[in-house]
Amino acid sequence: SMGGFRTIKVLMVEDNEDDVFLLNAQLSARGLDTYSERVDSARDLARVLEEREWDLVICDHAMPGFDSASALEVVRRSGRDIPFIIYSGKISDHMAFSAMRNGVADYVQKGNIARLVPVIERELRGVATRRAIQTADARIHALAFFDTLSALPNQTLLRAQIDDWLDTVRRSAEPRYATLLVV
Repeated sequence: SMGGFRTIKVLMVEDNEDDVFLLNAQLSARGLDTYSERVDSARDLARVLEEREWDLVICDHAMPGFDSASALEVVRRSGRDIPFIIYSGKISDHMAFSAMRNGVADYVQKGNIARLVPVIERELRGVATRRAIQTADARIHALAFFDTLSALPNQTLLRAQIDDWLDTVRRSAEPRYATLLVV
């Protein structure tokens, strides 16, 4: 079971309502508390990505008029960091490798819940880690470059920006002259 995870919001890209119902029941039976919505077109996928935050996309590979590669492209364009898992009938190894090279987190064959659950857990941990690192990086940046009391840029940031500016001037062909008054 997923110790400490809240309800997992799963966006299911799937043309078969019964498959979604079955998958939700199987995940629930394994202790995963999920909320899910089903979409089966690029337009609906883009809309629900816009409407709310999602933890995970689970996508069938081939649906009428829509496939996992197109769905991945829609998720990419949304600019969100959401693990994308293909959960589908048999697809060729070549197709699975190519999907994973394009940014799909994993491919799990439909019905293999024993493999899907650990993949979901691993991907959710990965996202949590990436977010924690981003938060820490932002905090370090704030501590280094901004005054803790006033939240105004500090001298370190000014120096870094002057260095950047000088580098730019050095790299450019034509000479530039400027007077810098440091108080």
